[in-house]
Amino acid sequence: MRPKERIKPFMEELTKLWEQKAPDMRFGQLIDNIFSSLPDIPFYTEDEELLEQIKEFFDRLEKEGNANE
Repeated sequence: MRPKERIKPFMEELTKLWEQKAPDMRFGQLIDNIFSSLPDIPFYTEDEELLEQIKEFFDRLEKEGNANE
């Protein structure tokens, strides 16, 4: 069984990224965009790996946004 203490740090990091990099996105829109960009099915992805993939998503989003300016 995974420790429940992992949840709060994960959600705090997601919150920080969302607030800083995509505050105009609705939660459903954000999750759909993140999940559609993942290389694997998120069901089987461990939390730490998923968080790294989410950070990569936001990095790409930021680069694409800057490229469009």
